[in-house]
Amino acid sequence: MKKLYTFPRNEKGFIFPWFLIASFIMIMITVFTAHQYKNQILSTESLTNYSQLQNLFTYAQSRFLQSEEWAEFPVTASYQLPNGFAMVGCETLSNETVECAYDLELDNGKSKKITKIYPTPN
Repeated sequence: MKKLYTFPRNEKGFIFPWFLIASFIMIMITVFTAHQYKNQILSTESLTNYSQLQNLFTYAQSRFLQSEEWAEFPVTASYQLPNGFAMVGCETLSNETVECAYDLELDNGKSKKITKIYPTPN
């Protein structure tokens, strides 16, 4: 009796070309999808860290500029938030400008330093 269908091989043991092509395409799709997933996770982590650092900077800047410590230089202040820590250090550059350095550190170890120059408060 003759076989109607032989899966990936013929009678001599050779693998059919259509099976090789289909297998190659499936492997390529799987590798591509895994690579895209990894990149998406890294991108999401990067955006989350950036957002948390930006929120920490905005909070520290607004709290510091509203505080009474802003009147005398050099001055340092620190602020603790649930997701990180911010330290602000300011010193005068001239009679008209003040340089403030913000050291931001998240709880996951990511950190950033931002320097801003402001006009001297009245």
